[in-house]
Amino acid sequence: MCILKMESLLLCSLISTFLMMYVSLMPQGSMSCQAALIPIHTWRWNSWVQRRLMTSSVVRLLHYQGGLQCTLILYYRLMGVYLLVLKPIHVKLKSLVWIMVSIWQSQNGMMMLLEIWISWLRREVHAENGDGVAEGQRRMIELGIMGPEGHALSRPPLLEGEATARAIRLAAFVNTPLYVVHVMSIDALEEIAQARKSGQRVIGEPVVSGLVLDESKLWDPDFITAAKYVMSPPIRKSGHDKALQGALSSGILQLVGTDHCTFNSAQKAMGIHDFRKIPNGVNGIEERMHLVWDLMVETGQISASDFVRITSTACAQIFNIYPRKGAILTGSDADIIILNPNSSFQINAESHHSRTDTNVYEGKRGKGKIEVTISRGRIVWENGELKVEPGTGRYVPMPPFSYLFDGIDKMDSAYYSSLHAPVQRMIKTVES
Repeated sequence: MCILKMESLLLCSLISTFLMMYVSLMPQGSMSCQAALIPIHTWRWNSWVQRRLMTSSVVRLLHYQGGLQCTLILYYRLMGVYLLVLKPIHVKLKSLVWIMVSIWQSQNGMMMLLEIWISWLRREVHAENGDGVAEGQRRMIELGIMGPEGHALSRPPLLEGEATARAIRLAAFVNTPLYVVHVMSIDALEEIAQARKSGQRVIGEPVVSGLVLDESKLWDPDFITAAKYVMSPPIRKSGHDKALQGALSSGILQLVGTDHCTFNSAQKAMGIHDFRKIPNGVNGIEERMHLVWDLMVETGQISASDFVRITSTACAQIFNIYPRKGAILTGSDADIIILNPNSSFQINAESHHSRTDTNVYEGKRGKGKIEVTISRGRIVWENGELKVEPGTGRYVPMPPFSYLFDGIDKMDSAYYSSLHAPVQRMIKTVES
């Protein structure tokens, strides 16, 4: 259990009360939500300021037909959801506290849920320029582009690159490591590479879909086929995938995620007349290890040891659970997979284990199949059979401040000593 400072609990209470007061007064489908939210980010919490210890308030508005339309500071649309990132505020906590307020609309009016997520480990960012995306969407609608291809066209790589650059510079300003999730484009990759070359601590995480796929399927004439590839940032044109693979093999990008977020074809069909309403997300958690081995090891781009690093060891180190995870050592959890490099696999929606009728890797074949999975010393997967019982999982706490934070305080001290300020000055008075 994380223990929060009293100021943080007070902040949560104030925001919750404030939003409830305003939301309870809003009629169904009201457009006054923007006005109701603005005072939150304009409040003055400057008395709480401590450099580099940031808190951000995030308001997440679920958007349905005839629902809410809001714009404030930065936002992006994901899974039919608007995320509104309010002005960062600073508190006396060595952690990020995200105040997430989920507001949705029902037939009975407005409902609200206040969630508090304490991220003790890292500063992470989904990098897209929300204002730019909104403008891109407006342009597509004006051109009559309403299908899934409009999603990619409204969120070009340059918006991902711009947002990545901005996040990197803000992280440098407050002297904190930065974790950039689902890096999808050359534009974002180049910003990360430049930052790392200069010595800044930036972690870049590509995802399987960005490494393996290209955007061509978004132009498929069948809506359901095209819609299943909608995710944010979008899957890019051919060429971006090769660049991401090269960056992963050379160490510019450090690990591979999935951004696993699946929807069935009926859910994707919510946006059949408007790409902005297509729930964002693709599968990948079940396919990641097989596809990365086939794509990166079988082609000679990385070694088997590199495969372990980008899928396991680096993840455990960055998330500060190494060597409990990410290693085969005395005292580690004995989480092991046995991968047969000579065994073949084929991916399809009929045989996968996600409860969805679509798979963005449909029909893909390759070499390198996991045949046995061992969790904490027990065989949990063998011969295509899952051998676990409900309740056998264990929560793994992630302590704060991984190796990425080593030396941060020394860097701060060096910065302060270089300021040569404040300057002591003699104030002369003029006698009348």
